[in-house]
Amino acid sequence: MLAIEKLRKIVANLRWSAKDGAEQGATALFSAGLAEAVVRTEFDPIDVVTEVINRVEHALGQAMSQGLGHVVALGPTVLAASAVA
Repeated sequence: MLAIEKLRKIVANLRWSAKDGAEQGATALFSAGLAEAVVRTEFDPIDVVTEVINRVEHALGQAMSQGLGHVVALGPTVLAASAVA
C-alpha cells in the first residue's frame, strides 16, 4: 500500500499546463482499491482470480465512497473451498 499511496501523492502534486505553456493549476486525483489473497493450489485458478477481482472492486468502492484521493487496501484472506466452488 505504501507504493500506491506515494503514487497518489505524486499525482496530487502534479500541475498541468495548457498547450501554450500557460499554467492551468489543474490537479488530478484518483482513488485506488487493493486486495490480496492467500491462494492454495487445490483451488481452480479462474475462481481465485474472480474472487480477487471481486475483492479489489469492493476495496475500490470503499475508496470512492470516501471521496477522491483515497486508497483502501483489504488484507489477505485465505480463500475457502466454498468461496471458489
